[in-house]
Amino acid sequence: MSSSSTAGETVVEPAQAPGTPGRVGGRWDPRTWPWWAQALGVYLLARLVSALLLMVTAQSQVENYWTPAQPSYLQFTGLMWDATWYRGIAEGGYPDTLPRGADGLVQQNAWAFYPLFPLLARVLMALTRAPWQVVAPVLATVLGAAAAVVVHRLVERGAPRAVAARPGLPLASVGLLSVFPTAVVLQVAYTEALALLLIALALLLLVSRRYGWLVVVLLALGFTRAVALPMAAVIAVHAAARWRESRRAGESWGPRTWLALLGVGAAAGVSGAAWPLLCGWATGRATRTC
Repeated sequence: MSSSSTAGETVVEPAQAPGTPGRVGGRWDPRTWPWWAQALGVYLLARLVSALLLMVTAQSQVENYWTPAQPSYLQFTGLMWDATWYRGIAEGGYPDTLPRGADGLVQQNAWAFYPLFPLLARVLMALTRAPWQVVAPVLATVLGAAAAVVVHRLVERGAPRAVAARPGLPLASVGLLSVFPTAVVLQVAYTEALALLLIALALLLLVSRRYGWLVVVLLALGFTRAVALPMAAVIAVHAAARWRESRRAGESWGPRTWLALLGVGAAAGVSGAAWPLLCGWATGRATRTC
């Protein structure tokens, strides 16, 4: 509050309410936003820039197997390249038999692509009645935004001493992730945005020692990208670090801790093998072939 004197009277003026637009520290000042809003702001700004670049690039695109000449943004991000494979899975599922060429070799086919992202898109397509090229890029962008928020929290929880020394580190990490050259894939109809979200969630749950939910995320990851099995190595490093920390503190592990860590390690192994085994069972081959 502030005061002023007029004709012998003291008038008390109310202090500027926090969040008032147009003032330093107001609601339009990103520094006053909640941490998650700052993370989303950085991510969405980067996606806006890459969307503009994609639209400019699309103006030079000639007619091809996937799109007409000069496709729209949604056509370009929803149908080009491998996006069409995911579209085929969402709309028609996987083939019962592997296609073969005249030489008898297995040709490229949908079994090379993981099912969770197109399955989510299929559900949204059924609910909204919107086509793949609308649903899939929007879904990927939203999943990438969720991943940016989780990455911010992961850096805070996983590197507390570094964050204490450099408070801007979590947001800087989100910024680096968002502007990395390959980050454009996070708004394309690919599975990478979902995979990034699940990996970040898995790491956050691991450092938070929430092993039950970690098992669920690991199993979902196994049907998203071929990155579930390497998580077993990450879990082993986590277990070793936690055991060393317990020894220094003079604590001993009970059976529950051992079983929890062995369980999440086993979940990573099962998740990494699940999709290849399912492909082999469905197609009659020991391994999936693209």
